[in-house]
This record gives sequence, structure tokens and C-alpha cells, in this order.
Amino acid sequence: MDYQKIREEAARRVFSLFRPDRQGRGFVCPICGNGSGDTGDGVTFIQGTARVHCFKCGFNGDLIALKAQENNCSYRDAAQVLAVIFNLADERDKKYVNRTLLNNGIFIVNEDYQPSYENLPQIFSAERRDETLEDQTQFFTDAAKNLDLTDYHLTRGLSWKTAHKFTLGFVKDWHHPKIPNAPESPRLIIPTSQYSYLARDVTKNLSERDKKYSKQKVGPAQIFNTDALNSELVFIVEGEFDAMSFYEIGFSAIALGSISNYKKLIDILLQRQPQMENFLPTIFVLALDNDKGGRSTTRTLRQLLNNFGFFNYIAKNIYGEHKDANEALVSSREIFSDAVKKNAEDARQKFINTFFEGAFSQGSE
Repeated sequence: MDYQKIREEAARRVFSLFRPDRQGRGFVCPICGNGSGDTGDGVTFIQGTARVHCFKCGFNGDLIALKAQENNCSYRDAAQVLAVIFNLADERDKKYVNRTLLNNGIFIVNEDYQPSYENLPQIFSAERRDETLEDQTQFFTDAAKNLDLTDYHLTRGLSWKTAHKFTLGFVKDWHHPKIPNAPESPRLIIPTSQYSYLARDVTKNLSERDKKYSKQKVGPAQIFNTDALNSELVFIVEGEFDAMSFYEIGFSAIALGSISNYKKLIDILLQRQPQMENFLPTIFVLALDNDKGGRSTTRTLRQLLNNFGFFNYIAKNIYGEHKDANEALVSSREIFSDAVKKNAEDARQKFINTFFEGAFSQGSE
């Protein structure tokens, strides 16, 4: 069952599932009725995410979860019913749904509704794959074969093991493929997805002008190292070198690539949630750059994580006087490692305390 396709179709046909609110900005909450009164401020999509929010009863979740809560059924049952309604289910699921669920009158759908693609929530529009994107897999393979022609990653404190883990590569005379007249320069290639990568100029003593072009990206902006989300504890950092610096000392980290990408990270977490129901919650440790932009994004990201119920902890004095993880690693691997371990231990202890406090308070009610 493809949850993402079901979410997309539910968003397109939202007014066949739920009654529009009085203001026409959202729809009436089926749980508390918000949107049917004088104010008419019904449930609306949260910008940059795949979720909706009711300002009255506080519901936060995708449309599948909302249907599940409305009908007091499981998330999977709600998804299966919607898959049948939207003609996205196979024959076995159709038989199960028609026999077990739809016959009980769980879902009400306005069959006269015609889907409109004009009001598709932003998150779904952004996720439509651009068929013109170029698959960079072969380029990465070829570049990786030439990695031994540079020691740049070693100067950044990254071992050969780490370099191979992240398929780093090297191109001696690289120029941006979208800028035909761009000058060539030796570049370390850091894959960020099948369709995108960072090309880092490894020339020593770059001029001030060349420094402006030393970090060039090809393809759409991506969150780096999403595999880290399979870990029990994950550090959230800004740059690709920062994430690899944590791996270098035995920890998992995910990089935003740019501080403006924090919404992309939140959406990835929300999309993964249904598939992670049987796993312990991940502990997120916010360890963005030690500067004004990093501190501002930390506050914003923390608020979003809190809103969606993701446990998080802000790292304390993790980089010392340095700006970021890679600078701290290069300066002193031992000091950096000790600081990371200390923050990881504190975050785990905070999580345990929060978990047991919550369990105790629930049990005492």
C-alpha cells in the first residue's frame, strides 16, 4: 500500500471527504466541528508539511489519520478504505475493505465531487518528481574511482572509511553542468541524492572571488544522510561535512544542507511516521552551527519538532569556540568526541526522564 499516493489523492479530493468550512479556507473538523460556527476557521493544511491542523481541538496529522480518528479505526484500515475509494487498491484489499469496512458505512464520500489540482497543498506539489532530473549514479561511480587523486577529505578530518561510506569522489577539471562557460577547478564530489550533489573546490589558497563559488550544488536541495533516521539518536546539523564528522566518531547525524531546509526535514519525519509505529521514538539532538543563523533555526526547528511530538534536545557547548562540527573535529578529535558523547548521554537521560514522568502522570490520572 502506497501511503504517499493515498495522502496525495486525499488532499486532491479533500472536500469529498470533509465538508468545506464557512470561510472556504479549509474544512469542518469531523472531531470537534470546528469550522461550522461563525468564525469558520476550520482545519487547514500546515504549510510545508503533509499534515493538517485543527486550531480548536488541536488535531495534528495527515488526512488518513483524521479519517481514522473520525471513524475510530486503525491508521491502516483508514488507508485501505481510502485506497479503494480512490481506486489505488489491489483486488485483495478491495475485497477486504468492501466486506469488512465499507459495508459498515464508515466512510461518507460525495461521489459528485470532481478533484481540483489547483488547490493542491504545497508539500504535494513540491514532491512531484521532475522527469527532467538527471540520474547522477554513473557520475558518482566514476568520480569515486578518482578519490585517491586528492587528500582533501583527510585535511577535513575524514578517514577513507568515511569517504567510502558516503561515496565521495573527485573530478580534476569540474565545471557546473548548467553553466557552460564556468571555469574548471578540482572538486570533491559529495552525493546528496540520486539526482543531486555538492561539488567542493579543493584548490588551496582560494582567492576571495573563488571562495564565493567554492561550494556549488547540482540538482534539487536535499537533506543529507536520511539513513541516519534509522538510528536511536540523531544529531541534526547544517553541512554535509558536519554530518560526516559525527559519523567519523561513531554517531549518526543528518544535515539540512542549508538552514532554509528545515521544513524538508519535518516533512520527511512526518512521512516516515506511519512506517515507524513499531519502533522506539528517535531522540533528535539539535547541533546546528554556532552562529546567529544556526541559533535562529534551532529555535524554529525545535518548535516544529515539539508541535509534532518529536522528542528533541538542544546540544550544549558541543563545538566550544568553533563554528561547527567539522571545525571542532579538525581542531581536536578527542575534545569533539568527548563533547558529543556528553551531549548524547544528557539527551538520552532527558528522554528517559520525560518518558517516565509522562508514564507516571498518565497512570496517576
